[in-house]
Amino acid sequence: EKFQKSQLIKKVRDIEYFSTKMIKELLRKKSFIKRIYIDHETFNITLIDYDNNSINKDILSAGEKELLVLSIIWGTIHSSKKQLPFVLDTLLGRLDLEHKSSVIKELIPKFGKQIIILSTNSEITEDLFEDLSPYITNQYTLTYDNNNKKTIIENHFFNQKVKEVHA
Repeated sequence: EKFQKSQLIKKVRDIEYFSTKMIKELLRKKSFIKRIYIDHETFNITLIDYDNNSINKDILSAGEKELLVLSIIWGTIHSSKKQLPFVLDTLLGRLDLEHKSSVIKELIPKFGKQIIILSTNSEITEDLFEDLSPYITNQYTLTYDNNNKKTIIENHFFNQKVKEVHA
């Protein structure tokens, strides 16, 4: 039991470390969160500011909460040292343009090779799509055909196509 408890504490500390590192990369407020603390018994999350005070999570915007959750998910996956498949649905819906950009440039490339992103055409702009393109293997658009009453799968992302990268 002592060994299991010490291993759990070590794993939670790893998740805290990686999650904290990611949230600092994603947030526009660079001096906001100093550390993410996860209680190893209850798994309650506490955010610590640079004055070592607890931050009330209720003051976070919806986008900041999403970045926090994504950071903790990434920290958990990264600390496992395994390549896991992951599906992100409406990933950028609550984020402003600056945070969307940081998610695409900082988080997505680090998630691994088995990631599926489901999005709407309003979430990912042409510029964001271009930033995302190097990490895309396949892209599809689902279009509903009213005449035939079925969904058609098209091999492109709305009206954009991945630019081929030549070595």
